[in-house]
Amino acid sequence: MSGRRKVVIFMTENISEQAPQTWDTLLAQYRHSAVEVLTQHLRTGTRCQACGQPWPCRAACAAEAALEL
Repeated sequence: MSGRRKVVIFMTENISEQAPQTWDTLLAQYRHSAVEVLTQHLRTGTRCQACGQPWPCRAACAAEAALEL
């Protein structure tokens, strides 16, 4: 067996051995990330404390949308 073929077979075996993540698991991770973003991107007057964009900033809006999923 050539060296390249061994590498491809090894990579394929490793992928098949990994447990697939379910939609619920991925969604929970996405929501957790959204909460982390919202703890950093806070309103200070008319601007975001973290990024300085006008409030509500893009990051906060995206995080809010993620939490609605």
